[in-house]
Amino acid sequence: MVKSSLPYQCFLQFGSYYFLMYITGEIILLTYKSTILPYPDRNMAAESLMLISFCLVECIRLYSAHKGNLTENSGSVIISLVMCIPSTLAALFFLLWQTYILRIEIVLGSVFLFLEGVQILLAFLCLLAFSKSAY
Repeated sequence: MVKSSLPYQCFLQFGSYYFLMYITGEIILLTYKSTILPYPDRNMAAESLMLISFCLVECIRLYSAHKGNLTENSGSVIISLVMCIPSTLAALFFLLWQTYILRIEIVLGSVFLFLEGVQILLAFLCLLAFSKSAY
């Protein structure tokens, strides 16, 4: 019997596309802010490095979640749940703690955190379904 979750997979797919849009928007906005606003060099370097790290962590999280759901492997889903911690912290950094925060970033970050929250909830439900099939 198939235990993989279609709603989880749909949210992962939509989340993947949204993350691509989010990261592209953050790159454009970071470039805009660095040219228009008086950005300290150290902060620009730190925020650029944070954006690259965020991209890597989120790609690993999404890949692990896709793989875990489709292969019904609870280990991969658990890895994706663990990767949600640094991913959420990075999203919160860009939402709350970066040097300059534009309104569009608040909207983009809030939608991203909402989608990630739903994915976390669906991942736990998916793990529950996988564990019931083990018995």
